[in-house]
Amino acid sequence: MSVAPGSPTDIGPLVAQVEDWVAELFEHWEPPVELDSKVVRDPLHDFVRLQAHEVAVWDTPIVQRLRYIRQNALAYLVYPGLTHTRFEHSIGVMHIADRMVLALATRYPAKVDPLTHVEVRLAALLHDTGHILYSHLGETIMQDALPNLEIDLRRGTYQGSPRYFDEASLGEILSYLIINSKVFEDVFRNKIVPLVPTGDGGAELSKVDLHRVGRMIIGRPAAGDSVWATQIINGSFDADKLDYIMRDSQASGIQTEVDTSRLIHSLRILSGAWDGRLAVAGNATTYLEQIVLAKLTLYTALYHHHKVRATECMARAFFANLPSDGPLPKPATLGGWLRLNEFDVLSAARTMPVELSQFRDILDRRLLKRCLVLDKNTVTEPARGRIETTMILLRNKDEQEAFNSEVIRRLPANQTWNTQSLWIDSPSPPDVDREADQCQVELAAGSVASLSELMPAAGWVRSYVANKLRGHVFYLPDLDGRRLIAVKAQEVLAERPYQLLLNPLARKLALKD
Repeated sequence: MSVAPGSPTDIGPLVAQVEDWVAELFEHWEPPVELDSKVVRDPLHDFVRLQAHEVAVWDTPIVQRLRYIRQNALAYLVYPGLTHTRFEHSIGVMHIADRMVLALATRYPAKVDPLTHVEVRLAALLHDTGHILYSHLGETIMQDALPNLEIDLRRGTYQGSPRYFDEASLGEILSYLIINSKVFEDVFRNKIVPLVPTGDGGAELSKVDLHRVGRMIIGRPAAGDSVWATQIINGSFDADKLDYIMRDSQASGIQTEVDTSRLIHSLRILSGAWDGRLAVAGNATTYLEQIVLAKLTLYTALYHHHKVRATECMARAFFANLPSDGPLPKPATLGGWLRLNEFDVLSAARTMPVELSQFRDILDRRLLKRCLVLDKNTVTEPARGRIETTMILLRNKDEQEAFNSEVIRRLPANQTWNTQSLWIDSPSPPDVDREADQCQVELAAGSVASLSELMPAAGWVRSYVANKLRGHVFYLPDLDGRRLIAVKAQEVLAERPYQLLLNPLARKLALKD
């Protein structure tokens, strides 16, 4: 299935695959005999309380499977503490979202109703149910295999609405479809809600609209929805961002600072032309800046760490060459990718043939190493103006494959080369400038400015791209092979369409690994 730009093609077949998978998950599920609230100890937030109905949702297969999806994919091979999963992150997001709603309810009691509070907590708990194995890395791998998938979902028509998911990410779209599947709707409406006594919140729970919960996740409030509630779940300083920044920092040991309590205390609901939008008070701008700086720090030290990027290239190579049959068949459909889990991959890795050794090497931490480093310092002075355009060009999968093929063509034919382990990697910069444009600050009654007007977020991103963003050419640890690949890759980069001339530092930085 492929959707041409602007086409209103119905995404019903993709939705059906999600429906079938959810039905399989719940095939043997039984509702609890009785419900009770629960207190969970979280290493980041200490005690987190779940209401009775949330415990039941928490125990459903669509949430429990998140225990087995690592938040940061294979980054634990670089930072040993990064073993946390989407499961504990989801609990943390619910806790922060709850604190945000309670703070707003204290300041604006007439604007925060109990039903919206219930729905925000549910949206937070369920917001990551659409993730597949290895989180965002898994989405990249799935899109390598199904290149039209995200564009089909975003541009297609859902229940008669064209481009319903146009502004959502792939994981958010899948979360929406999962919690609005017929099976989960039935489970929630007919097996969980009736167990909650009216006096314990059952009256509000019976009014919950799972479509509204889903719209919070994809960031698309409908007429009549509380915009501020949607922005708590999907906004420029949402509960998701606050939790993952703090959780990833704590688990990795990378020191960042975000004063969540002060930020939450400063929340505002705007009126007038901005009616219903979430903002912070003008004197809290510093705490928004902390978020921007923390994200940039994590991108530099963690998400764009060259060894983390090397593990991602290895995983992509493994799945790119995985056959459609065998002990671990390569999924050919969205439903197939939803069914695959990280344990399937790890258990099959040891029995894979030599040409599919990437995950065996990952298990033993035999990671790819750098042949070349691409940044402004490794490019000769006359060509420095081309580094950013070249990095953008090399983010395209087809361009990456063309580059790799040309390098391989130039390598000596009388030697054996592991062509699957040759990768050029060009990461995308963080989008904190876009987030700052969308982040509102209430300077005074009726006076609102975006964060980007008050701080140089766009300049920080430009500085990050110019000074910290690095591309790499990776290959196996074989030093002689890396040296020769560095020479041939440098030749290719010097030609069209790149015309990027590298200096000796490009190899020196890489080959010191």
